[in-house]
Amino acid sequence: MLTRIQLHFAKWADAVTSAQKVMGLGYQLFRVGTLSAADRSDDFASFIDFANDADKEKFYKGMASYEQQFWAANELGNKEIILSSQAITNSSYEWGMA
Repeated sequence: MLTRIQLHFAKWADAVTSAQKVMGLGYQLFRVGTLSAADRSDDFASFIDFANDADKEKFYKGMASYEQQFWAANELGNKEIILSSQAITNSSYEWGMA
């Protein structure tokens, strides 16, 4: 947030310093390494022209990564979660973050 504020007020050098501090903390994005059949079930070919199969694979992994980072099963060890609230319990849903 500090970096955003510094950028807003055109404090470029301060923004660089603040951003580098956060980047040096060791945070990593949550990423899905392999796709299941369910991850590939939606067909986006009518909306997106993929250059090749590798680009299509990256797109599907990105979609799955965004969705699955909020699943309760992936909550532990996920460095992107700072404060969580379990909103869905004892249900058939696999996600639980609010």
